[in-house]
Amino acid sequence: MRKDQEKKKKITTGLIRLWRFPMLFVSVFMASEAFRYEGEFNGFLIAFLILTGLSYLLWKRRRLKHDSKNLYIKRGREETCVPLSDIVSIKRSRTKVNGMRYWTLIYLDEIKQERKLRFNSYFNKEFFNAVRENNPKVVIWEHPFFNH
Repeated sequence: MRKDQEKKKKITTGLIRLWRFPMLFVSVFMASEAFRYEGEFNGFLIAFLILTGLSYLLWKRRRLKHDSKNLYIKRGREETCVPLSDIVSIKRSRTKVNGMRYWTLIYLDEIKQERKLRFNSYFNKEFFNAVRENNPKVVIWEHPFFNH
């Protein structure tokens, strides 16, 4: 990071991604047991494939960061930069997981096509202020049913 570059702040943590390492370890252990096992190893093979697939999905899990001008969407090593002025709306979703609601963010991509992004976060106040500062027309709904 250059000295003149602003530090990116996290919107989503990506802590669930840490589960990919134990899953990979268990899947490699299952594969080694399947080769050692002399009987049918269909169960081992299915468990290995499921755990390897879940590890891959967690490896590619999306993480969101922002600074005062841009939103950064990072998936694996690939990072997409979206200017905060291109965000159309941020709405709290009706969907609840573990007592926490998702947020739905709609933005315009490079060819001015609307794209939708869902995320789950507690780190919203600073992000909302940065979006309002760059785009005064943005619609931010804090409540899932009513616009405040």
